[in-house]
Amino acid sequence: MTTFVIMPLEALALALDLVGLGGPFWWLAGQGILAILALAHFVSGLPGAVSMMPEMPIWSYAAFWAGALLFGLLQTHIRYAGIPIFLIGIAGMILAPRPDILVTGDGKHLALVTADGKVSLLRGKAGDFVRDMISEKAGSNAAATPIEQWPGARCTSDNCIISIAAHNRTWTILATRTAYQVPAMEMAAACRRVDIVMSDRWLPQSCQPKWIKADRGLLEQTGGLAIYLAEQRVITVNENRAHMPWVQAAKAAQQNADLHQ
Repeated sequence: MTTFVIMPLEALALALDLVGLGGPFWWLAGQGILAILALAHFVSGLPGAVSMMPEMPIWSYAAFWAGALLFGLLQTHIRYAGIPIFLIGIAGMILAPRPDILVTGDGKHLALVTADGKVSLLRGKAGDFVRDMISEKAGSNAAATPIEQWPGARCTSDNCIISIAAHNRTWTILATRTAYQVPAMEMAAACRRVDIVMSDRWLPQSCQPKWIKADRGLLEQTGGLAIYLAEQRVITVNENRAHMPWVQAAKAAQQNADLHQ
C-alpha cells in the first residue's frame, strides 16, 4: 500500500500542485493511509496480537541484537553464526521467569505474581497507573485481583499475612496497609514468624524477619523490588541507575542527614 499506492500518489500530487490540481491525489493518498490504519487496528485487535512478557535478562537482549546484527550486516558465511546467537536471545526472552513478588519504591503497593501471570495486589483500590506498571513488570495482562482472594492470605484493615507455596517450600509475608503503629513487642514477635516483611513506614530495629525487611528505610535506598523466590534473589530499581546524578544526589543527601542526626 505504501510503496505502490501512497507514495506514487503523493509524488503525483506534489507535481500537480504546481498547476493547482493536486487536491484529488492528496485525497486518494489519504485514503491509502486510512486503509493502513484500519488494517493495523484490525490486526492489533486479534486474539494474541499483544503478549506481555517478563523483563528479559541483559544477556538475552545482548544475544538478540548481536545475532541480528551479525546476520544482517556481514556478507560472508560467518553471518550464519548469528542465527543461533539470535535464537538463544529469543529463547532467553521467552523463558525469562516472572518475579514472585513486586514492591513499589514507596512501599505502598505489593503484588504477588503466579507462574501463569495472575496478579494480586495488597491494595485493591490501586489506580490505573500502578496497575499498569505492575502488570508490565510482571509480564502479565491479566486483571489484578485483591490480595484477599489469594489462597492462604489472612488480612485485616491494618495488615496482611500471606503464605506462598513456591519452589518446594512455603514463604510467609507480613505486609502493612495503614500507618497504625503496632506495639513494638507485638511487631517483633510477628516479624520473627515470617520470612519477609513489607511496609511503607519505618519499622523498629526489633523487627527481624527470617529473610527480608523492606520498610521505608530500605526502600529509600533501593527503590522498588522484584523478588524471585526460587533463587532467593532480589533485584532493586536502583541497581541499574546508581550512576544517575539524581540517585547519587539523593544518596549524598541521605548520608548528610544521617551525619547530622
